[in-house]
Amino acid sequence: DLAAIGSPYFFVNGVSVGMFRSYGFNTITWRVESLAEGEMVNDQIGKRLKLSGDGSILVAANDEQSTANGFNSGMVWAWQRPRGASLDVDWEPFASPLVGLSSLDRFGSRIDLSENGHVLAVTAPGYATGVVFVYEFDSSTSSWRPLGRPIISPGSSAPGVCLSEDGSVVVIATRSNIQVYQYQVLPISGGSPIGITEG
Repeated sequence: DLAAIGSPYFFVNGVSVGMFRSYGFNTITWRVESLAEGEMVNDQIGKRLKLSGDGSILVAANDEQSTANGFNSGMVWAWQRPRGASLDVDWEPFASPLVGLSSLDRFGSRIDLSENGHVLAVTAPGYATGVVFVYEFDSSTSSWRPLGRPIISPGSSAPGVCLSEDGSVVVIATRSNIQVYQYQVLPISGGSPIGITEG
């Protein structure tokens, strides 16, 4: 009963920043609930969108966004809105944006979210031979933190990615290969647990 539709080339004051609208279904028809716009030229908000299963978190990505880290490094944004909120409640930024590490990483080529939106998977096909990064929202710092080590793509093509409902399992697919990874926390003597991503 909730959908989001993007318009990556939406103009504001003559500048292409992009936007998305969310729609709620009231058993009879779809109605516009809320919208959000990009802030900078070529943000292209709405190019790639993903809603959490409960509809409270929305993530947008532009893998061709150029940042301080380089040309086409890529960028991912997130917003939050209470489930079933009234029309006058807007989407609010949720955590700081994530950016690709270097030029041509194309970070944000594919994205997926867990059911509650607190685990995020992002592909970067231009990083090395292609990598999937997994993040978990840290409520104590209101930011995304890495969940396990980056996962190297099993093939040379841009990988697709899918998360399980709780975000503990990641499926990565290329044209010729599908692999499944599970996140595990292993205790180590005299220190904090470390995350291991295993196939």
